[in-house]
Amino acid sequence: MGVDVKRFLVVMLLLRICEYAAASTFPLALRNCSDHCGNVSVPYPFGIGKGCYKNKWFEIVCKSSSDQQPILLLPRIRRAVTSFNLGDPFSISVYNKFYIQSPLKHSGCPNRDGYSSSSLNLKGSPFFISENNKFTAVGCNNKAFMNVTGLQIVGCETTCGNEIRSYKGANTSCVGYKCCQMTIPPLLQLQVFDATVEKLEPNKQGCQVAFLTQFTLSGSLFTPPELMEYSEYTTIELEWRLDLSYMTSKRVLCKGNTFFEDSYQCSCHYGYEENPYIPGGCQDIDECRDPHLNKCGKRKCVNVLGSYRCEKTWPAILSGTLSSGLLLLIFGTQSQAQNGEEHAHIQIAVPESMSLSYSSPNIVVENSSFSLDTKPLMPHKTQ
Repeated sequence: MGVDVKRFLVVMLLLRICEYAAASTFPLALRNCSDHCGNVSVPYPFGIGKGCYKNKWFEIVCKSSSDQQPILLLPRIRRAVTSFNLGDPFSISVYNKFYIQSPLKHSGCPNRDGYSSSSLNLKGSPFFISENNKFTAVGCNNKAFMNVTGLQIVGCETTCGNEIRSYKGANTSCVGYKCCQMTIPPLLQLQVFDATVEKLEPNKQGCQVAFLTQFTLSGSLFTPPELMEYSEYTTIELEWRLDLSYMTSKRVLCKGNTFFEDSYQCSCHYGYEENPYIPGGCQDIDECRDPHLNKCGKRKCVNVLGSYRCEKTWPAILSGTLSSGLLLLIFGTQSQAQNGEEHAHIQIAVPESMSLSYSSPNIVVENSSFSLDTKPLMPHKTQ
């Protein structure tokens, strides 16, 4: 392989390094703190280890388990966490969510010893039960209620009678045949949950199960009710808020809460992403890297802070830039080598919006002004 070809490959590799470095993501956790437990990302204000979480409510204990996948424990509410989800900057909702395991309530089930409890109490915490959860009851002779501080706010009944079984979707959805589901009334900001199960007909035996879950049990997510008797846990969606009234960054969008004084939920403003709860945590989204995030089509997409712009005349300029810039790049490397210097100085002709910078003990790459005045790769030999 010729010397010039090798130099060309080295230069192209450096350009790729610069590109990947620019596209690197920012950590979700505080500096010098772990942002993962197993394969689960842990975003601040949650944290693992002393000094890595906002307060004790957000402390995560990463505990090893027998199946090699560690368990995330939230000690203050005594629940295991399965995942986290910061507010989506492209969504109307800025709610920050996380998901916990919660036990099911069983009664009269032969495969369960005694009477189990599904109660959850989040009072005093910054957490509350998401209205996206569904109250679910399973069984053939079941009347179930969702209780909140002594009040029954939601309930449904299940039966195994033929009058419901004949319904077209009875075997693939919770419509009353062995299974029923009810949505939670909106805007309640619930922090307490428990379930009550009763028999529709006292003289009939049967297993009754009740629980909250984030899933709508239908279609591919439908679990035959008789199998729920053997289940121990389901997944509940919780939401959380913080006192962030001091937040002033234009990159962060915070939404107040009328139910909790000085309580806010934040997300990165449109055009930014990452973690809004870390100082400087909202970083610009490069919409030009993903054609689904911009509407430039065949026009040139130029990324700017928090947005992008489309340039109609850019394709013609880009062609000239890449062509002449590449020639200048290779010629610069060659000319320095011909002078016998160990330290090479390489200039790349690129516009400001495509700025690159890379340096090492042997190679320096820097911007130069846009120019179409280029020299040939190899000098012409004189006869």
